[in-house]
Amino acid sequence: MIYLLFFLCGASLASFLQLISYRRSQKEQWIQGRSHCDFCGKNLSVVARIPIFHYFILKGKSQCCGKKLEKKYPIIEFLGGLLSILLFYKIGEISFLFWFIGGFYFLFLFLALEDISTMEVYIRDLVFLFFMALLCRIILGSFSIVSFALVSVACFAFHFIKKNSFGMGDSALLSILSLFHNSFIEFLWVVALGFGMASLYGGFLLFQKKGSRKTKIPLFPFLLLGSLVSFLLFY
Repeated sequence: MIYLLFFLCGASLASFLQLISYRRSQKEQWIQGRSHCDFCGKNLSVVARIPIFHYFILKGKSQCCGKKLEKKYPIIEFLGGLLSILLFYKIGEISFLFWFIGGFYFLFLFLALEDISTMEVYIRDLVFLFFMALLCRIILGSFSIVSFALVSVACFAFHFIKKNSFGMGDSALLSILSLFHNSFIEFLWVVALGFGMASLYGGFLLFQKKGSRKTKIPLFPFLLLGSLVSFLLFY
């Protein structure tokens, strides 16, 4: 039951993060106001706000106007629930560390959603993620300023060399991840997995003729997966 509870909480939080991301992109007020239909603007019923299950209950269509819903909504909600379970399973207790690491990864998920939708992220969100990573390091009692400094210099130097293929946000995120993860080996796993999955995805797009070598790929989602796998392996 405790894992089911964590799954539902994680799915609900992921659903809320999608709401914030959508309202931000539409320049809407995201704190106030009820959830509404993306198509006709009508307020959603209780059934339409149930994470994951709403998609299947409504057969993938909007309850009010019958238009087809995007499949990404239940998928991201499911991933949020799975993320919550994995973190609780790995950490093993509800502690300050659990809340900080959970907060870090759900904020990371939000940034990945932003990167997928707009290929951009807000600087203030990255700053907040940096402080989350720093607090995690302080709680764990280990912090390598040398590793963080070297990775930061290398990433930002690469950005200025390859501006068209490697954004400032990507450089900042890699610097933050070098701070969050416990060792340089852990960080190298993040980089290898993240860039490896991004390359495979790019190759898939080329194979399906849905992109070219110049097609830009959002890197944040792949670094999120790489970071999570590395955390689960080494924590």
